[in-house]
Amino acid sequence: MTHRAPGLSRRRILAGAALLGTAAAALPGAAAAAEGGAGRGGTIEVVLEPDTLDVPEEIPCGVVSFHVSTPEAVGRSLLLVRLADGVTADRYLELLAATSTWDPAEKAEAARAVAAAAHNLGGAVVAAGTDAGFTQVLRPGPYLLINFGYASGGRPVAREVRATRQSWAAHAGTDGFVVHRETSDGVEFTVSRRLPANGRYTLLNTTGTPQEAMFCRVQDGTTEEDVRAYFDALREGRTPPVQPLLTRPVGMAPLGARQYGTLHAEFTPGPYALFSFTINHETGYNHALEGVFRLVELV
Repeated sequence: MTHRAPGLSRRRILAGAALLGTAAAALPGAAAAAEGGAGRGGTIEVVLEPDTLDVPEEIPCGVVSFHVSTPEAVGRSLLLVRLADGVTADRYLELLAATSTWDPAEKAEAARAVAAAAHNLGGAVVAAGTDAGFTQVLRPGPYLLINFGYASGGRPVAREVRATRQSWAAHAGTDGFVVHRETSDGVEFTVSRRLPANGRYTLLNTTGTPQEAMFCRVQDGTTEEDVRAYFDALREGRTPPVQPLLTRPVGMAPLGARQYGTLHAEFTPGPYALFSFTINHETGYNHALEGVFRLVELV
């Protein structure tokens, strides 16, 4: 069982959360997104259906905002990437699919191949009843938007778009910073213990591999030891002694090495686990299973 643990999917990680509670009733973040949105073109609204991705063929360059929602209770993600020279959309999706392997060495190799094939520029992870937005600075040129279902199989829907017309928007302010950094003990978060529940969070990945920032509501009184015991058990293929996660994750999809972006969302106030579930390029384990998480209070 331990051998299979590195391949744990978000479906396995969050199955217990679905039984214990529904996603927090977050309000749409469209107003916050529009303040720092795509200027004269406005914020790009994206609804993630299971098998479609309705996005414009041309999007602004400069400061661009997306507001993302889905009717899917299990959640979906909008990923934004810029493909490396010579990499096609089909090839990238093949590489992405290879990360679902159970073998840790193969998983690490697949994750390295995915990171080399494109620059991850973030995105939004959402579920029914929750939505979020993200802002990124885009230079002119082609990009790939991917409608990715962490809890479903099959090939994700992707659309190639081109950033052409100039956005005249300026970056709005920030309500807090979330920094991924590398230490002698591995990757960790630098973040305030208290953040606004309705806010804009600037994310900065200073590490050499893609990282994300997922927020899950946890039960009152949950400790970091509880969360660690939960992830440790999943990594080892054991039944967790506790189930602290109450909601589906909402947050920023992977940001590539030394990339930044802005997440905007309205969460229900309370205690949350903040974690990154991207793959460690050396071990093949998901970072959260290796302790890349923090408890924060959204107020």
